[in-house]
Amino acid sequence: MFGGAFESTDSGSGHTVSHLDAFEYQAGAAARDTCQDGKDKPALLGKSEVIENARKMFDAWDKNKNGVLTYDELVSQIENRDNKAETAQVLAALYGTRKTLQDMNRDAGLFKKEFGISKGDLEVAGKVIEWKAAQKNNPYSLEGVKALDRDHDGYICRNELEIASRDKSLPKEERELIDFYIKNDDNRDLVSTTDMLTYFTKNDMGDRADKFLNRMDMILARTHQMQTRGTDDLFADKNPDIYGVSQGVLGDCYFMASLAAVAHNYPETIKNMIRENPDGTFTVTFPGKKDEPITIDPPTESERGLFAGAADHGKWAPIIEKAYGTFCQKHFYRRTVLNMSGGNLPSEGADGGGVNLGHLLHILTGKGTDQDWLAVPIPFLQRIPPHPVSATMTKAKLDATVGTDRKDKTPVVAWQKPGVSTSVSDVTNHVYSVLEFDKNGKDGGSVTLYNPWGHKETISFAQFKKRFHVVAYVKPESVW
Repeated sequence: MFGGAFESTDSGSGHTVSHLDAFEYQAGAAARDTCQDGKDKPALLGKSEVIENARKMFDAWDKNKNGVLTYDELVSQIENRDNKAETAQVLAALYGTRKTLQDMNRDAGLFKKEFGISKGDLEVAGKVIEWKAAQKNNPYSLEGVKALDRDHDGYICRNELEIASRDKSLPKEERELIDFYIKNDDNRDLVSTTDMLTYFTKNDMGDRADKFLNRMDMILARTHQMQTRGTDDLFADKNPDIYGVSQGVLGDCYFMASLAAVAHNYPETIKNMIRENPDGTFTVTFPGKKDEPITIDPPTESERGLFAGAADHGKWAPIIEKAYGTFCQKHFYRRTVLNMSGGNLPSEGADGGGVNLGHLLHILTGKGTDQDWLAVPIPFLQRIPPHPVSATMTKAKLDATVGTDRKDKTPVVAWQKPGVSTSVSDVTNHVYSVLEFDKNGKDGGSVTLYNPWGHKETISFAQFKKRFHVVAYVKPESVW
C-alpha cells in the first residue's frame, strides 16, 4: 500500500494557513471569476475534487473496461478538444501525476499488466490528501504560497515579497528564494503564485507525500491560469520574447532555454516559423530543417496546463514545443537515452534533455553555431574534449554574441553543472538562456540569465564559470 510509504512526519515549519480560510477564499474567487462576456470561468479545483471527479468519470474513460485508466486512455481524453474547464484540469492532474498514482494501491500485484490508474489508486490518493490536510500546512503547497499573496490577485508583488522575507517561520530555503525574487525584481514579469509553486515542485521540496501533492497543485494552478488569464492569440505581444516561455512538467529545459534565447534575439524568426492553417492546425517549419515542416493540432486545455508556455503571452511557445516533440518522435535517434520511447503525447518527444545544444540552436535558427565545454564533462554524455576552453576565450565569445555594446545580439544558452549549486535559487543540471554580458562588471564581468521556469537573474562571470560547464552560441556575422 502506498499509504505505508508516507509514515514520515511533516517537516513542520510553524507556518500555518487555515484550510477553511483557503477554501472560503477559493470559493469566493471562483464566484467572482467571470469572463468579459459574462460567462463563468472554471473554478480552480482542489486535489480532493480531482479525485472525486476522476471516480465519477472513471467508467466512461475506461474504454476497454479492464478497471485501469491506461496511458492511452488518458491521452485520448486529453487530446479530445471537448474536454475543457474543470474536466481539463482533472485530466491534466491525473496525467501529470500518473507515475505516482499508479503505485498508490498496487491492486494488480507488484507488476501490473498495464500502466495506468485504478479505482484503488484513486481511493488511496484520496486518503493521502485527507491525511495531509489534517497536518500543519506544507509551506511549499498551493495553500502555503497563496498565504503570501495578501491581496489575492494571483501575484506576489514586491511589497508582499518583502513582508514574506521577514517571516522567520518560513523555511530558510523559501526565504532565500523570496530574497532572490526581490533582488531580481522585474516589472515585466511579476512573480505569480504559480511561479513559486513551480520552483518548489521542480526542486522536490517537502516529504514524499508533499512532492506528489505539490505537483498536482502546480498542474492544477497552471491549467487554471491558462483557462482564466490565458489568451488564444498566437502572439499576444507585439513580438515574442522570453516572457512567453515558461517550462511545464517536461524535462526539456534545453529546448525551452534555446527557444527563449531565439525569441529574445530573433523574434521575427519565431513569427515566421509558425503558419496557421484554415482547418485550425498549425504548421511549424524549423529554419534548420526546412525540408521537414511539422503540422500539429493546437494544444488542448489540458496540454497547455501540462506543457510549455506563459498563459498570457500567446500560444506560440506550446505550439513550437509540440511541433518539436513531434519532430523528435519521428526518429528514435533524435531522442535522448532518457526518452527513447518518445512519450505518449506529442510534446513529450522533447522530454529527457539534450546534449548537443549547438545543433538545436541550428535547428531553431538555420544559422551556424558553436558549442564549448568550460570544464571536463561527464564522460558518458560526450567525448571528453582534449582542452576545455579558457575563461578568456569564453569572455571573448560572450562579448561577441551578447555583449552590451553589440547592437545585434545572437542566441546563447548555458548548461549548469550537475550537482553544483551556489544557492537555493540556481538549479543544477539545468539550461539557461544567456541574455547579456557586460565585460566591465565586477568579478570578470556580469552575465544576465533567463531560467525557463520564468525568471531572470544577473551574476558575475566568476559565478558563471563556477556554475556552468557548457555554452552554445549562434555565430555572429564576424566569426571569432
